[in-house]
Amino acid sequence: MLISIIGLLTFLNREIKSIAATLGGIGFGVFIDELGKFITNDNNYFFQPTIAIIYVIFILVYLLYKFFDKPGKITEKEYAVNALEMIKEAVLHDFDPEEKRKAVEFLKKSDPNDPIIKVLNITITQIDALPQKKIWFITKFRNRIRHYYVKIIKSRRFARFIIAFFVIASILNIIVVATKIIPKPSFTHLGILFSSSVSGFFVILGIYFITRRRRLTAYEMFKIAVLISIFLTQFFLFFEERLPAIIRFTISIIIWSVLQNLIYQEKLLKNNSEIVLGNK
Repeated sequence: MLISIIGLLTFLNREIKSIAATLGGIGFGVFIDELGKFITNDNNYFFQPTIAIIYVIFILVYLLYKFFDKPGKITEKEYAVNALEMIKEAVLHDFDPEEKRKAVEFLKKSDPNDPIIKVLNITITQIDALPQKKIWFITKFRNRIRHYYVKIIKSRRFARFIIAFFVIASILNIIVVATKIIPKPSFTHLGILFSSSVSGFFVILGIYFITRRRRLTAYEMFKIAVLISIFLTQFFLFFEERLPAIIRFTISIIIWSVLQNLIYQEKLLKNNSEIVLGNK
């Protein structure tokens, strides 16, 4: 963590942010891994609630980040600073057409009467944008995914698969929890049952909307169901099962990522269809 702080204070390039974030994350992970020793009198590394507490800490950090990451009204000065950041890349590395376009857009939204902005507008027109050397693998992968997505969502089998997946997952989840509660109910079992039931309610809403062919709303409902599982159910699972619960957590994150992509693609299709209708 100390190395990441020194790096951020010493260097100005954009790459150091990724390096510092990685090193800081590793440092924080190594520290938080010893939490069981800090909160017990006998330095018990394997104290049962430790993993659940660590998970809560990560959730709180994520929520704190989302709180400060709320989109707000960007001022003219902030647009100017963003433009300077884009122009800085022309000095440190190269200046491709996309970066130049963003810089020009930011300057247009800055204060036109500011003498510095006037100079920057003249300067940026004199900077030649270099063509992008290559299309990144991730960009190619996204374009291919978008192409296949458009083909898949037109099939009725896709809607049936989405419905079947969430219905089966919800039913199995509640059955497994119920079998544990019947012989010996506990705080964690009741917590899992409650959060799973709430998650199942949103699954039912998602199924309703997808039968009405409102895919975007349905995906949003499924996403809420998965988020409830991640934020609530997963806490009780870590408390009860400890490390084996990481498998289910990983699966939930994968499902959430897939839903995020489905929502993004659906919004993209909706925006494109609105543009076409507007042109007509």
